Amino acid sequence: SQFRRENVRKILGSDERVRIIPNALLLPNGGYHEEKDTDPILVVSANRFIPHKRIPIIVRSFKEMNIPDSKLVLIGTGDQKEIDAVRAAIAEAGLEARVSVTGKLTSEEVYEHFARASFYVSASLEEGFPNVFIEAMHFGLPIISTDVGGCKEMVVEGETGFLINPHDGRALAEKMRILAGDRTLRNTLAKNAFARSKRYDLTEVVKEFTQLYKDLISRK
Repeated sequence: SQFRRENVRKILGSDERVRIIPNALLLPNGGYHEEKDTDPILVVSANRFIPHKRIPIIVRSFKEMNIPDSKLVLIGTGDQKEIDAVRAAIAEAGLEARVSVTGKLTSEEVYEHFARASFYVSASLEEGFPNVFIEAMHFGLPIISTDVGGCKEMVVEGETGFLINPHDGRALAEKMRILAGDRTLRNTLAKNAFARSKRYDLTEVVKEFTQLYKDLISRK
């Protein structure tokens, strides 16, 4: 990612010999679906339950989103202390009936949730190049994410989702409210997200590796 390239530049003083080839996934099916006015809002997030992912903030932002009949699905497992903190945040918000914590799921089960969801959210304080964003976009999910690490290389502001300042306590809820309240916007961003996900398909990235090897051979 460009984020890692910048790390190399800071450490070595130069990045002129770096060529960026993004992570790639070979994913099944995928695509985006056009939501209807009658479709309920389903927000999804998949994380390891550790403090810097700030999952309780997602719970509180979901409550502030204040969309009737909406639901939040939190996928993943991790530190028991953090899982307990998330469940406490759910109870404090009075959202036991509308927020589910799935625990560990298979990839197929995760993708089933992605295929039904309206959009994906992340409140993380630290990321590299999150592959889960590629997976979510492959299923046509707009993404609301903190602007950290390489997230902005996948989340194009206003095109495939929204980026927020990780230290702005109200930004996540505000963007969630905007996206949840505008079906046309969700559908547009969903279509764009799916299209951009093709950039990270294994068959496309293999072409970049092949070109890299050809370029190296030609230098001999």
